[in-house]
Order: sequence, then structure tokens, then C-alpha cells
Amino acid sequence: ECLSVGDDLHEPFQSYRPHPVALSGDPHRRAVCFGVLGVFNAVRRRRGDGAAPPTPSTRHRPRRSEEEIVGVLHEVCEKERLTLPDELAARIAKASGRNLRRAILALEECKVAQYPFNPSMPVPQPDWEVYIKAIAQDICREQSPARLVATRDKLYELLAKCIPADVILKELCAELVSKLDDELKPQVMACAAFYEHRVQQGSKEIFHLEAFVAKFMVIYKKFMDAMFA
Repeated sequence: ECLSVGDDLHEPFQSYRPHPVALSGDPHRRAVCFGVLGVFNAVRRRRGDGAAPPTPSTRHRPRRSEEEIVGVLHEVCEKERLTLPDELAARIAKASGRNLRRAILALEECKVAQYPFNPSMPVPQPDWEVYIKAIAQDICREQSPARLVATRDKLYELLAKCIPADVILKELCAELVSKLDDELKPQVMACAAFYEHRVQQGSKEIFHLEAFVAKFMVIYKKFMDAMFA
């Protein structure tokens, strides 16, 4: 499942404590804990495992189920006098990450690409998601100062297109985690949560996105060097 602009990692959470023992103490630690939960949810949704208990943001904004989204898509097609195969509607709903706006946009792109609909036709992804996938592939393939500079420019482009920094971070983290050994996944997710908190607290978002990429490069290169040493 892809990540959506509607997926927030966390909001103010002073009154919400699903794990009082783990979250007691330093407020910064609580922030990082909720950041880890948000990143963890994003990765679980990508794998189709469902989400962990909701953060405050998702609790106040419940997501529609895939069945509800399928129903809405059929209603839209009925009003537009279109015939939507059930199989395609289900795949659009699944690819949308239970985000209704994304599902409707994907349906529109499918209509532009081909009508009558083919039940097996691919569900298009937003261009910014494809771009982030390419960034993840690049930094997994090469860890160098030159690659970091090139990645910074690409992150700037995403921010210039009004993609929120926390969404960029979550999508990038989910892409990277999907390519890693299980040994590295918790460390990278905790790192993403840390810099997500910095993004929320700071004003220069590009600094924190670049810092996350640099930290990942250090972690990944150290792991690969140790593996082939």
C-alpha cells in the first residue's frame, strides 16, 4: 500500500498514552515513540499487514474501509455512466491505502488511460511516489557525498511541488525498509521517527530530510562493509 498525504505521523499527544510505561518520562522520548508508531504503521500498511493501534491523528480522522471505498467508486462511476469492474475497484481501493481522495484520483487516471476499463489494467501511482521510489533505489545503490547532494536536489523538488516533508519521510522510509534485512529495519525506522519529530519542531525541512538520508547512508554502508569484510 502506498502512503497518502492524509497520513500524519503524530499530532499533540499529551493526553494520549496507549503505552504508559514505555511513554513515561521525557517528552522528546514520547514524541519519538509516536513517530516510530507512525512509521511502523506506514510500513505495515505497505506490506498489507494492517496498522498498529492508531496515533491521535488517525483516531480523530478514521479511515474508510476498502469496502466503503469500493462502494464510493461504484457510486461515482454510476453518476458518470461508467462501468467499473469489481476487480479493478478492489485493486484501486487497496492501492489507495484507504484514502478516498487518492482512490478517486486513481479512478480518474484509469479512465484517461483506458475506457472501457480492463479488470487487469495497472493502477497508476502518483508521480511523486514514483519519484521517491527512485530516490530510495539511488541511495541504496550508492552511498557517497555526490549522491547525497543529488538526493538533496530531488528532495527540494518534492518540497517545491507542495509534498509535505513528513509524507516524503514516511514514504522514503517505507521504501527503504522494504529493501533492508530485518536486522536494520528497527534502526532505520527509529531514525525516521527521530527526524520526523525534528521536521515537526523545526522550520528548515530540507535540513532534516537530508540528515535522515545521510544517516541512512551511514547505517547502510556500515552494514554492507561489515557483511563483505
